[in-house]
Amino acid sequence: MDLQPIIDRLAAQATAFRSVEGALELAALEAPGKTPGQGPDAYVVPLAEDGGPNRMATIVSQAISVRFGVVIMVRRHGDPRGAKKAADLAVLRQAVTDALVGWQPSPDHEPVLFGRGRLSDIRAGALWWMDEYTTETSLRKS
Repeated sequence: MDLQPIIDRLAAQATAFRSVEGALELAALEAPGKTPGQGPDAYVVPLAEDGGPNRMATIVSQAISVRFGVVIMVRRHGDPRGAKKAADLAVLRQAVTDALVGWQPSPDHEPVLFGRGRLSDIRAGALWWMDEYTTETSLRKS
């Protein structure tokens, strides 16, 4: 699935983020000496695609479930106990949910649904949270 429409949607709708990027930009932060920016930032990453059983006898017709994640990064500057950043995270998560849930990334996809959220990492003075979302599409081949 092309994740660019999701990135574009979040950049337009969830304006509290300093930047909304893709998986490659997130992966680049793993390079030695790289640290995250001031944030808050969001990264849209592919997670999985699962094909359902074939529904037809003479052609291939499958439902495809697509999972993607939105990784949110918030920094802890000036917040030694993290209480303000925890509140910021809740607001940011809600902005992502408001932008994505019920929205169709393309005419070929079902509306996006929320899957689950979890702490992803705490490092370099930043908290990383990932919410997972799903949508469905279909594959037909004769």
